This record gives sequence, C-alpha cells and structure tokens, in this order.
Amino acid sequence: MLLKQMKYFITIVDCHSFTEAAEQCFISQSAISQQIKSLEKELGICTIFFNSCYYYS
Repeated sequence: MLLKQMKYFITIVDCHSFTEAAEQCFISQSAISQQIKSLEKELGICTIFFNSCYYYS
C-alpha cells in the first residue's frame, strides 16, 4: 500500500467525488480510479460502494 493511495482515498471520501478528488490531487480521474482499484486489490476488499445516486465508503 502506498501513502499516495491512502491520500487519494481520503480525498475521495472528503470530496464525495472521484472527479473533485482528482482535481485536488492534480491527477486525472482515471489515474485516481486506477490507484483506488490497486489499493482495493491489495487489501482484498471493496473500499467504495456505489448506487445510482450515492456512494458509501
């Protein structure tokens, strides 16, 4: 697990948005999504759950 992955995860939770978190971290939305997927794979869990209107962490 990389420190930047944890930073990205916390920023997503704070912003309630992958797009806003990516902007705050100065990376693309696809890059932040890939980092979260990598974190989830390493931990063996899904960290963020989505439905049609909301996400849950």
